[in-house]
Amino acid sequence: MNISFGTAESYLREGEHRFKPDTELDLKQGVMVIIGAGVYLPHFHLTIHEGLICYEKQEREWKPEYMVTAIFDKESGELLCDEEGEFVECVFHWQEGKVSLEELEKERCEIEGILTCNQKRDSDFKEERQNGKNSYCR
Repeated sequence: MNISFGTAESYLREGEHRFKPDTELDLKQGVMVIIGAGVYLPHFHLTIHEGLICYEKQEREWKPEYMVTAIFDKESGELLCDEEGEFVECVFHWQEGKVSLEELEKERCEIEGILTCNQKRDSDFKEERQNGKNSYCR
């Protein structure tokens, strides 16, 4: 899906989307849980995700401490920057003001990591078959 970068974050947060699985990035004292869906900025070759910083586990689950915006190099997958704040604001800081906030908000981007109807159906089907139910995509 191709939309403006200024609307991408709210699109991901407000919609009832099913995302690809989250991933964990090891940190010195914990992990950053990277949310499965993200935003690709082709002009900058960046992928932006929400991340949860977690320092301890409780009952085999990581306990979130705070949220960050994580900026990755699209080609290498290297984490370039993470900070608390909105997507546009964080990319603006990372770019050190080389591009205005207004330009970034208008920049075209692509939403990645949202499962399609077939992917939902397939994952739901596998999950529900394990629970003895049938599934289909409407």
